[in-house]
Amino acid sequence: MFYNEEILTCLKKMKTNKIIFYTAILFSVMFILALSPLTQSQDYHQFAEQRFIGHIPHFGDVLSNLSFIIVGVLLLVESRQWNYVELYKGQKTLFKALAYSSIALGFGSGYYHWAPTDYTLAWDRATMVLGFAIIFYDSCVRYDIFGKKKVCQGTTISTITFLGTVIFWMISNRLEPYVFVQFFTMFVLVILAIKNYKEVPSKHLFNMFIWYALAKLFENQDKLIFMMSGDLMSGHTLKHIAYAMALYCFGKDMLKRLENQNG
Repeated sequence: MFYNEEILTCLKKMKTNKIIFYTAILFSVMFILALSPLTQSQDYHQFAEQRFIGHIPHFGDVLSNLSFIIVGVLLLVESRQWNYVELYKGQKTLFKALAYSSIALGFGSGYYHWAPTDYTLAWDRATMVLGFAIIFYDSCVRYDIFGKKKVCQGTTISTITFLGTVIFWMISNRLEPYVFVQFFTMFVLVILAIKNYKEVPSKHLFNMFIWYALAKLFENQDKLIFMMSGDLMSGHTLKHIAYAMALYCFGKDMLKRLENQNG
């Protein structure tokens, strides 16, 4: 009897999470459609960091991308402790994909900030959405939106879909799909994390939300922060560091859940 009640409780939780998931999709689509058409302004490339130090242009914005590479390497090093025979192959793949996407972002964003143009920005955004695709699919597995048996296939589909939003922008100069995948991923993850906190508590996940919010704040106050720091560090430089920390916190959360599952 207890076993049956436990199953029913689990099924009810899965159903509630799916309702939240699809409601969040609807809300996110309505939010994006309510905005004016989003196109790429060329003013976007005019960052506060314009210093040329040594042979490196836009010094702070370029150099701060090392934080993504460091985070990716740290996550790969931490994953070496895995000796679990029973660990799903897809779960290992998902974790390592996050680490490699962080390293790729370091190079993609660094390339963009070396010479900011729409072309180099495409490399920055392509490597960024790789991380979002992994965060998205891992969250779907964590909260039972999708099953665990086809993690590799699901991650591949998510990655192709998310990369498609960058290709769509390059072809049409419309940013709505690109903005949607970022907004929806973080929006639904926050809602599901709060709703399921008792069953799936994680300080690392909520630390990620804080770092991500700080990254957005630093990005929006790029020039003001540069001026207030006496032209030493721009808001966009800090944005890179904060976003790298957000990725690291999410990776730590993935690692912690896998350890608990197999501990």
